[in-house]
Amino acid sequence: MKTTIVKVWIDSEAVYIQTIKGDIYNELFADYPRLRAASPSQLANFEYDNIGIHWKDLDEDLSYRGFMRKAKFV
Repeated sequence: MKTTIVKVWIDSEAVYIQTIKGDIYNELFADYPRLRAASPSQLANFEYDNIGIHWKDLDEDLSYRGFMRKAKFV
């Protein structure tokens, strides 16, 4: 089953996704060495598509599937 992501955003500690059903999941930057060491401007420079989130400057990718596998609801 495919889940539609309608929103992606960050704060100083994590990246968040919201599904079309309204569920919100997050991943902590502290759990990823490249993201943990990144500056705020580097963290804000991300792209996303129907698969996941990509930080080109940091060479880091997070899949939506990974967010949901851990089931970290906010």
